[in-house]
Amino acid sequence: MVAIKKLNIDPKKYPKLELSRKLLMQFKIMKDLQHDHITRFAGACVDSPNYCIVTEYCPKGSLDDILNNDTIKLDKMMKYSLLHDLVKGMYFLHNSEIRSHGKLKTSNCVVDSRFVLKVTDFGLAELHAMEDTTEDVDTHSFYRSMFDFNLPKLYRW
Repeated sequence: MVAIKKLNIDPKKYPKLELSRKLLMQFKIMKDLQHDHITRFAGACVDSPNYCIVTEYCPKGSLDDILNNDTIKLDKMMKYSLLHDLVKGMYFLHNSEIRSHGKLKTSNCVVDSRFVLKVTDFGLAELHAMEDTTEDVDTHSFYRSMFDFNLPKLYRW
């Protein structure tokens, strides 16, 4: 299984993506990265209007989902384990050709079926630079601000 992240790239502004040498090198770097605490890059769709990134799927969802789910009780050891996984993933990224994450947040940390935390949504700076950032509609914080007042207590953020 894979996860598909739709990119917020305007197809009118970018009707066809130019696969520059720099972008192709970024794809190669992403493909070659392998570590237990980062999501594996599977590929990308660069055909308008379906711009997206395809990565390894983690069925437990994001760290944000887990922390805000009242039915999941995390003891201190589990929290420590998740934090330790995050540190290992970030240490790997900082020592790789990627060098930094750029937008680390709880929704960009996902948990696999064995409760191993993996860092996701890193790299591909040239591709992310094309995204429309005027209205961050795909971000978790955007939806949180829209719906926070309507959420029942069980689903509070």
